[in-house]
Amino acid sequence: RPKGERVADMSLAPIAGAFAKVLGSNVSFIADCKGEHVKQAIADLDPAGVILLENTRFYAGEEKGDPELAKEIAALGDIYVNDAFSAAHRKHVSTAVLATLLPAYAGVNMEAELDALDKALGTPERPVLAVVGGAKVSSKIDLLKNLVTQVDSLAIGGGMANTFLAAQGISVGKSLCEHDLAETAREIMQVAKENNCNILLPVDVVVAKDFKAHAE
Repeated sequence: RPKGERVADMSLAPIAGAFAKVLGSNVSFIADCKGEHVKQAIADLDPAGVILLENTRFYAGEEKGDPELAKEIAALGDIYVNDAFSAAHRKHVSTAVLATLLPAYAGVNMEAELDALDKALGTPERPVLAVVGGAKVSSKIDLLKNLVTQVDSLAIGGGMANTFLAAQGISVGKSLCEHDLAETAREIMQVAKENNCNILLPVDVVVAKDFKAHAE
């Protein structure tokens, strides 16, 4: 992640060309998200024209949810559309704060994800199995606590599984694990038990001598 600094390899500049091919029209790129030159470029834009701005994570205020940065970006447009379902839980400028400053709407992909969730958790056919992965339990605590009250089985994979295994006294070595959330993991497992939800964790694992890609 850029962490508030400009990183050439993480610039959105290459996306402009691909975006233009999809749209079948020109897409201008500006290596900033704020400033008078950005405002002027938008003001000079032809009707139906498209401008792609730079990666918001190049600004330190993005991940901090900085209200001043949000105001500067919000001043560039009239409406806000979020089509990034997988990032919608983050309290960043681009995923949360902007939605409080402009009329906000869900994009087509976001809408499809929400529809799928409704079908799975609204009035689903039983039994229901949910599969959740990723690196961190900390970013999914509320999700997990909610899921175990609604599904029949919950399969936990990825780095998250290590936290649940460690919470049961199983050694995970140097693998990614949030040891400080062991009690939270046990609480989630208890809520699951009370709601007759079966939590499924990995049984087989790969063991290596070193924590690197090509270790033996």
